[in-house]
Amino acid sequence: MKRDLIIAESRRDDFGFITTIVQRGKNRPKKFKHDITMPIYLYEELRNKGIISLESYFIDESAFFEFSLSEVTISFINLYECEDLHRKIDHYLVIKFAGSYPIKRGGRFF
Repeated sequence: MKRDLIIAESRRDDFGFITTIVQRGKNRPKKFKHDITMPIYLYEELRNKGIISLESYFIDESAFFEFSLSEVTISFINLYECEDLHRKIDHYLVIKFAGSYPIKRGGRFF
């Protein structure tokens, strides 16, 4: 139920929903130590493509969003989550500009 509300409201997001409703107008808590900053147009594109999944970040409260006139900063508690989003963004951008992702990863597990 909560997830459905977040999805519905974020579809018509004017950034006010995130800052006033979800984060209750609070400043970024100190526990959010790792961040990614990007232009607003890239944030909106990534959100619309599903690369940035707002509802999952809000439900487990793992990310904090800050908006300025030209940039969005997403802060995380854990370095892993920050690195994971960064990798997803890089993957998306490589495919967008190159047409495919040229790197294949493998491994052996014993």
